[in-house]
Amino acid sequence: MNTGHVLLDILVLLVAAKVAAELAERVRLPAVLGEINAGMFGLVYGFFRLQNKLTKGGIRSDELDEIVGLDLPEMGVLAYPEFDLVKDDLAKKSESKVPASV
Repeated sequence: MNTGHVLLDILVLLVAAKVAAELAERVRLPAVLGEINAGMFGLVYGFFRLQNKLTKGGIRSDELDEIVGLDLPEMGVLAYPEFDLVKDDLAKKSESKVPASV
C-alpha cells in the first residue's frame, strides 16, 4: 500500500464526513450523526480493503467451492441432506470436493 493511496482515502473520508454532516443537518439531525455514519462506513471499507491485501484472494472462497456449495468445504456436512436433486450433478463437476458417501 503506498502513502498516496492512504492519504487519498483519508481525504475522501473527510469529505464524506462533511457531506454526511450537511445532509444530517438538513433532515434536522445533529451533524455528528452524519459524521459518525461516514466514519463507520470508512472503517468498514478500510477493514475489508486491508483484509483483501493481507489474505490470498481476499475473503472470497474458491470458485469451485462457490459453484458446488460451501456446506462441505466450510462445515464438513451438507446443510440440507434431504435435497438430493443436484447431488449427482455436483459429484460429476467436482469429484474431489464432494465425498463419495454423499
